[in-house]
Amino acid sequence: EKCPGCWVRKEACVCAAMGEATRAPVDVVVCVHHHEWGRASNSATVLAATVTNCRLLMKGVDDAELESILATRRCAVLWPTPDGPVLTARQCVDENRVLIVPDGSWRNARRLVSALPDTVPRLSLPLDDVLAEAARVDAAAPTSLLHPVRATSRYRDQARVCTCQAVVAAL
Repeated sequence: EKCPGCWVRKEACVCAAMGEATRAPVDVVVCVHHHEWGRASNSATVLAATVTNCRLLMKGVDDAELESILATRRCAVLWPTPDGPVLTARQCVDENRVLIVPDGSWRNARRLVSALPDTVPRLSLPLDDVLAEAARVDAAAPTSLLHPVRATSRYRDQARVCTCQAVVAAL
């Protein structure tokens, strides 16, 4: 049985360890693929519980809300793009951008990003920055907080991080 707050199994619930929620310097909208919704390995729930100006939207259910945000606010998509500009927190804050974060498997997240208008900049966070943030938190820990629960060994040994880690490193 899962905790309704963090979606993790009740015996491993992280709700008590999350602490008081804080406000990020930019609004964060996490577009969660429906296959990730409710999964214990989904770190977006922890992000939404600890960042007051973070919202989770389920792709396919909350599309109208996402379209409204895209139409009324300046946005940036946190997504690795080899030829895109490098994301800085200062850039997003100065331009009052909403940080759109796709959440799902790489394949599903790529589909979420490709469905966004081409006018929304795809901003990239250098992997070195993400890995440095992970090492700052715990130098002995694996790269991803989700390393122990990765579904296949194909992803366990790669330098991949969870959604929550990428957003923390970006901000």
